Amino acid sequence: MNRNTYCNTSTNEKVNITLLEKSYAIKADFTYNDLKEYVNYLSNDNAKIALCKLIYLKLEKSGYTNLPNINQVYLEQDVVFMPYIEMVLKQNRDIMNTYDQTDPSLQISERFAKAVKMYLSIMADNIIKALQPIRDSIQQTRERINETFDFDKIYQVVKPLQEQLITISKQTTNIVSNMQITLSLISSKVNDIIGKINIPTFTEEQKQELETSYKYWGKNGWTLPPNAPITLFKVLPANKRECDNIVLAYLKKGDLEEIFKTLKDLKIHDIESAVYCFNNMQYKACVLLLFSIIDSYLIKQQIHDNQAKRKKVGLGAVIILEKELVPKNTETFLFSILIYLNLFEALRVFFADGNDFIVEPDIINRNFVNHGTWKKKVRRKDCIQVFLVLYNMMELIK
Repeated sequence: MNRNTYCNTSTNEKVNITLLEKSYAIKADFTYNDLKEYVNYLSNDNAKIALCKLIYLKLEKSGYTNLPNINQVYLEQDVVFMPYIEMVLKQNRDIMNTYDQTDPSLQISERFAKAVKMYLSIMADNIIKALQPIRDSIQQTRERINETFDFDKIYQVVKPLQEQLITISKQTTNIVSNMQITLSLISSKVNDIIGKINIPTFTEEQKQELETSYKYWGKNGWTLPPNAPITLFKVLPANKRECDNIVLAYLKKGDLEEIFKTLKDLKIHDIESAVYCFNNMQYKACVLLLFSIIDSYLIKQQIHDNQAKRKKVGLGAVIILEKELVPKNTETFLFSILIYLNLFEALRVFFADGNDFIVEPDIINRNFVNHGTWKKKVRRKDCIQVFLVLYNMMELIK
């Protein structure tokens, strides 16, 4: 069930609807937003009112004024909506299949409502079938993890599951076609699967070792690359050079392009310029732009309860965001807290106070660069570190 069989969002084709003996031309599509609105209408009203509201919405989008009110539209016979329904079914083969299975003696609006509900139910069942293998795989993985806390061995255990999850994720994506409205139909089934999964636990000593290690990597300016295993920071590196080499192995050209694309997709102001400067080796300009972008998000995230109180900037803003985003369930989501600790350790380093700019730090620093007191050459690696911390900060905020 792919996106094209669901709806043709780019169609310019129109269909005529006659209301109170006046003809109106509306777009003959049934977009994701249309489906979302229609399902919302169905949850509150009967099938006829829901269809009337959908038609009325499309009339408004077509720019018509002086329209008949919704009650007048409701009083029309169902047959006046048939030209639009026929076009929707023509463009949506899956809904057409379910429509053909409905009782022909029903009113058109009722048949269409049943067809859409059947379509969503089938899609939900397909999603559940795709997710079902995860439960057994996770349970088997848990049992094997409980046998050892050697993280190299753990990763070898988890890796096959990770690959399976990626495959299932791709299958599910094809089924879902980014239609979030179906989640309400499947949440109870998914919760039933997830609720039966037992999460492995760690001793307090093991947790402390992990926290120390993840924070150490943050102090060296590194946060977790998106394509790296979550256990990458499980042990302390021998020195800073080893630290750099380990992380940079997961930040090749293709990896960086993925990070850039993710940030660009978020419509972040000035990110295009920062990437341009990076690609053209203008590293100081790049890092200045990146620090300003992070600054802007640190400021935006602050809740302004007291208008008389000025918003924090720099390290003060980092501390405020750190308090707001602290993970709630540190027992169940250990690696969430580790990533959180790692990220804010790095942000603290990047945004540390200048302390009168007497001693230049080893790691690139926002205050030194912004105030023109950074004497060393800004390197490609410096920019990569700041790109990565921006990426991880946005992931955590999302």
